[in-house]
Amino acid sequence: MPLTEDGRNSGNRFTITKLPGLPSQVRGVRMTSNGSEFLIAAATPPELRVMTVDRDGNVQKQFIAGTTSYWSLAAASDGRDFLIAWTDNDGAFTRVVTAEVTTVSPPRRRPSH
Repeated sequence: MPLTEDGRNSGNRFTITKLPGLPSQVRGVRMTSNGSEFLIAAATPPELRVMTVDRDGNVQKQFIAGTTSYWSLAAASDGRDFLIAWTDNDGAFTRVVTAEVTTVSPPRRRPSH
């Protein structure tokens, strides 16, 4: 749903009918918001694709965050930046994406215990 200037739900809905560049084979999608925009992470094996969407549903930026065979996928925000986490046959990974999508951390593999 689109957000108001202060980050609250406006009550209006929008639909993203087709995400540009996204293959038809999608195994999992997660979406989160930082209060002013949305981040969508989509597992499209062998790639993990990420895009930001504005309040009106327009795709702003997109990139490939890593590779995955998709076991599980999560996305979250601290109110400004975003975190993507996923697991596959090679372990668990995380990646930080800044709100401006100008800095994207490299995928980090988490040691198994």
